[in-house]
Amino acid sequence: MTNPKNKVDRYTPPDDYRKNLVRFIDDVRSKQAFPVLLTPLMRRRFDAEGKLVDTHGEYPDIVRSVAADSRTPLIDMHRKSAEILERYGPEHSRALFLQLKPAENPNYPDGIEDNTHFSPDGAQVMAELAVHGIREARLPLASSLKPPIKR
Repeated sequence: MTNPKNKVDRYTPPDDYRKNLVRFIDDVRSKQAFPVLLTPLMRRRFDAEGKLVDTHGEYPDIVRSVAADSRTPLIDMHRKSAEILERYGPEHSRALFLQLKPAENPNYPDGIEDNTHFSPDGAQVMAELAVHGIREARLPLASSLKPPIKR
C-alpha cells in the first residue's frame, strides 16, 4: 500500500488535521451556525482471514477527540460503516463500492476496482447511516428529514 505521506496533494499531518477541525468549528460557530463532525467512512479492505482492516490510522480518533473537547455533535461514520462492511463481508461488500468490469460503464472502459468510492447503492447505504446518526444525535436537522425508506 502506498504511504499516504507521499501523496502531498492529499496528505495532512495529524496535528494540522486537528487544528483544521478546530478552526472549522470556530468558523462555523462564529457565523451562528451549528457544526457537526463526521468521522471518515471505512474503505473496503479485508485481510487474508476476511477481517476488515482500518486504513485511516489515527484520524478517526482525532475527530472523536475534537468533537468531545469542543462539545460538537459527532456522527461516527467510521464505526457505522465498519459495521456494515463487516456484515456484508469481503465478497458482498464489493457491491457497495465502485467495482466495474471492462465496458460495463462508459466512464470506465477498462473497468475499475475502487475500494474507497461508493457505487450508487453503497452511497445510499452510507447516506442512510448519516441520516440515522442525525436522528440518533437528536440534531435539530432531524425534524426536517423525510421518514426512513423501507427496504
